[in-house]
Amino acid sequence: MRIDVGIGEFKASRNAGDTLKTYGLGSCIALIIHSKQFGAGGLIHVALPDSSANPAKARTLPCYFADTGIPKVLQYIDCFGARKAFSYRVFGGASILDDNGHFDIGKRNLLTIKRMLWKAGYGIIHEDVGGTVSRTVALDIASGSVAVNYVETNKTKQGVQRA
Repeated sequence: MRIDVGIGEFKASRNAGDTLKTYGLGSCIALIIHSKQFGAGGLIHVALPDSSANPAKARTLPCYFADTGIPKVLQYIDCFGARKAFSYRVFGGASILDDNGHFDIGKRNLLTIKRMLWKAGYGIIHEDVGGTVSRTVALDIASGSVAVNYVETNKTKQGVQRA
């Protein structure tokens, strides 16, 4: 079953028949976690790095922000008692509609997520970030493979990453 993950959401599954999918990652970042050992995976779609920009929204939609969403992901992983059994991959963080790099939201999202994982003692095994293209990503829970669709002006490239 396909489970769509919207902006500011974190969804997870332990069902081998599920695929977690998120769309339109411009400056947003998808952090994908997966464990073959536990047959589990999750995907968070982060829009902004810092919840201080909108504390009210952070209370109702914590996964919209990296600084309040990543703890939710780590809390989920803690249920298994073995964070090291999970792999961490990031996608997105492009510079779209910000040709001058004035806001650098994608880069700031990535740095915040990396810093938070690093502080918790975990690193990213794969990243497909930056550039000027939007991405759609899907995690297959059974295999841990991630399908990535890149959307450029009227062109689509496809790639697959395996854990």
